[in-house]
Amino acid sequence: MRNIFADITESIKDNWGEIVVGVVLLIVLLLTMSLYGLSFQDINDDDKPKKATDTIEFIYEGMYNKFDELCKDDDLEKMCKGLGHGKQKSCNTVQCCVWAENKNGGACVEGDNMGPMIKEDSNKMKYDEYYYLNKKFKLK
Repeated sequence: MRNIFADITESIKDNWGEIVVGVVLLIVLLLTMSLYGLSFQDINDDDKPKKATDTIEFIYEGMYNKFDELCKDDDLEKMCKGLGHGKQKSCNTVQCCVWAENKNGGACVEGDNMGPMIKEDSNKMKYDEYYYLNKKFKLK
C-alpha cells in the first residue's frame, strides 16, 4: 500500500520553487485587486446595462478640470454666485460650489461633497437638497 502523505511531501520537495512563485503571484493579484477596488462580483454585473454617467465619470476620473482653478479664488462665496443661475450651469462644474435648493428656490453657493458651507439661504430658510458635480443629495 502506498503512503499518500509521503507522496505529497516528496511532490512538494520536488516542486517547491513553482509553489512559491504561484503563491507570490496569487498574493500580488489579490493585493492589486484590493488596491484598485476590483472584485469577482463585478464580473457577474456585466449583464446589467451601465448608465451613461458611469462611463462619463470613468472617462473624466483623474483628468484635469480647468474650472477647478476658480476654487483658488479668495472670495469663494462671490465666485460661486457669479457662476450662473441654474443647477445645470457652470455651478456644477467646480468642486468648491454646490447648487442648493429649498422652497424659496436655488442658488449657487460655496460648498463641497458634504453640502453647502452655509446651510441656509439669505432668508434664514434651510436648504433641502443640493447638487454637487451634477449629483443630487438630500440634506437632513
